[in-house]
Amino acid sequence: MRFAIGLTLGALVMGCAGHTTVAPTTPPVGPFEGSLAELVPDDVHEVLLLQPSTLLTTSSTTILVDAVTPAPWRRALGDRTGVYAEDVSELLLARWDDGAWWALVRVPNANEVVRGSEVRMAPVELRSDEPFVRRVGFLGNERHELVALTPDLLLVARGRAGQVVQLLQALRDPRARAESRPPTWLDSSDAPAALVLPHPLNLPLETPIGLLLARQTALRMELRPRGGAIELCVRIEGELPDGAEANFRALFEALAASDLGRALGLPDATPTLSFRTLAAGLEMRADLSPDAIASGIHLLFRAEIAEIVGNVGDGGVP
Repeated sequence: MRFAIGLTLGALVMGCAGHTTVAPTTPPVGPFEGSLAELVPDDVHEVLLLQPSTLLTTSSTTILVDAVTPAPWRRALGDRTGVYAEDVSELLLARWDDGAWWALVRVPNANEVVRGSEVRMAPVELRSDEPFVRRVGFLGNERHELVALTPDLLLVARGRAGQVVQLLQALRDPRARAESRPPTWLDSSDAPAALVLPHPLNLPLETPIGLLLARQTALRMELRPRGGAIELCVRIEGELPDGAEANFRALFEALAASDLGRALGLPDATPTLSFRTLAAGLEMRADLSPDAIASGIHLLFRAEIAEIVGNVGDGGVP
């Protein structure tokens, strides 16, 4: 959750700062219609996939969005930058274990966003409008790279500069684009929110969950609206020990009985818990209450959310 909050807000704030109106240029490459995950190097540590415009048009998920990024914050950010969350159809946030991260954002005015970021960079190390609208420099005390991969697809990157260059080269080379393969962890799910951990978690073996996941290879968590509820789907890939289903049920029930679980409404979700055996792994599903999760987020992250909203209201966005 902290990764989702921090990286989402950081990417939008730094990537969309300083809105200006500039005449459009001829795009260097055609529209990118594939999955945004295809643009991310395969060694990524964590990937968060969101569909903000979808999340904000479904009542059960809007409750969660408002809890994580309150409406006053979104409006203040949109008024300052000209980019509103409702206009973002897709957002991919990728993080590596060395602290590097990328944000890929489908937004209507990517060229303007990149050009506008220049007024907040100190200094600007690279300025280019062809073949991509691109700016590289320091935002605050960290070096960032902003690129309009197409007029409606923005890349904000901190770190992995060499892989950014490789991506730009691949986008300009039709042969490289045709030969590129989707990452092994990509799933074409329609879930409007998903977190992917594409590598082994390597948890301590002296813990119960560490023993259960000793041979786990990947993990994917999805949230999707289901009537008035939110369905949580957790897919664990890898070799699991005999009796794993019973052990995971016991772990879920123990979590539901904890202070954290009660704050998130997990006791009411326990009767809906179900399992499905995969060819290599296990899938768990449960229906959660949006109101309970939102209330839990307010309880657990009240200070962080208040600070975010206060900073935007005072004009203190980094």
